[in-house]
Amino acid sequence: IGPVTHVRNPALADYVRLSTIVKASREEALSASRATSVLEALDWFRNKGAREMLLTMGRDGSLVATHDGVYDIPAHRVSDEIDTTGCGDTYLAAYVVKRVEGLCPEEAGHFASAVAGFVACAHGVPPITAGKATKLVSGARATDIRPRLRRSHPGSNPEHSS
Repeated sequence: IGPVTHVRNPALADYVRLSTIVKASREEALSASRATSVLEALDWFRNKGAREMLLTMGRDGSLVATHDGVYDIPAHRVSDEIDTTGCGDTYLAAYVVKRVEGLCPEEAGHFASAVAGFVACAHGVPPITAGKATKLVSGARATDIRPRLRRSHPGSNPEHSS
């Protein structure tokens, strides 16, 4: 097996522009944007038209970027991490559900982080109901889900790097 070559899909910018919510892991965002930091990657996606950009970073939490700014969402852990399979997909699904229900991007990000944290505590992807997810989030201490940094305008980004 030879070296891995990253090839950017030429239609990616069109897909981003046509999407309401775009989600990528740190590695995916850096590769797609060819950026050297997550902030550069967020800017790349927002400049391509992403209305809401979700950037997941595992134990480092996630960033939720909108036209109002960037929200730094801490990773939420409910016990020891066992298997992160499906955490990104779970994060996106939980985020979308809460946005459809009317939560703001920041609160939807906290909910998504908590649900993804629950998924990381089991082998494979455990079944989780909306009721279980809500109970999980409501039982969290305020310090577990409080944002570490909140931005009110797009120009003041958190200094996260890869």
